This record gives sequence, structure tokens and C-alpha cells, in this order.
Amino acid sequence: MRYTIAFAKGHRFEQMNAIPLRELDRQDYLMRLHCEFADHFEALGFEKDFEVNVRYSSEREDWIQAMVLARLGCSVMPEFLPVLPGIATRPVVEPEVTRRISLVTVAGRRSTPAVGAFVRLARRYPWPK
Repeated sequence: MRYTIAFAKGHRFEQMNAIPLRELDRQDYLMRLHCEFADHFEALGFEKDFEVNVRYSSEREDWIQAMVLARLGCSVMPEFLPVLPGIATRPVVEPEVTRRISLVTVAGRRSTPAVGAFVRLARRYPWPK
């Protein structure tokens, strides 16, 4: 799954189909403390050629999204993270940074009805390749 830049509608990023990472240079930024984006970026060995102005940081997704809506900055978010109405996203490019998510179960183990339903839904979903 790709990473995206989330921003309030009306931001200059809205005119772009995708956002090169260097476009974050000097942008007001809202840091999601449990985001693994920086770890993936570092692990891929990319040189960071931009600096962001971190306005706020929080563990709470809802707070970060509320601040995005209030036009206090933008944030990096996973492609399929549910976002509040009024938040727009564009994929990160140059470099494109992705992550793989796996659903793992124990073969032969009976699942609870909730887990079984979740696994069936995940299998039916048309995940991008």
C-alpha cells in the first residue's frame, strides 16, 4: 500500500495528481507519532532533501485529522486510512514509499465468528497489487 499526503481541501496540493516528497519542504506538518513512514523511508536508504515545520504531533489519529481540517498543516497517511470528510489525499512519489500488510492466521485453528468474518472480508477485497 502506498503512502499519501493528507491536506485540507483548497491546499495547493489539491491541484497535483501526486506529490513529490520534496514538496514537503518548509510545509507545516502534523506528525502522527505511530506512523511508520519515516522508518520505511530510512530503510530504503533515501536521502532526505527537505525539512518540514512540525506544528503538532499526536498519537491520536482523530486529533491529527482535525488539525488537517483546521488547515494547521499536512500529514503523511497510509493510502487506505479512513479520513474525515474535507480531507484530500494524494500519493507520495519521488520516491514512492509503500508498505506491505499481511493478515496471518494459524492453519487449522478455529477462529471466533468475528475473526472469521474479518478474514472473509479481507479475502474478498480487491487489494491493489
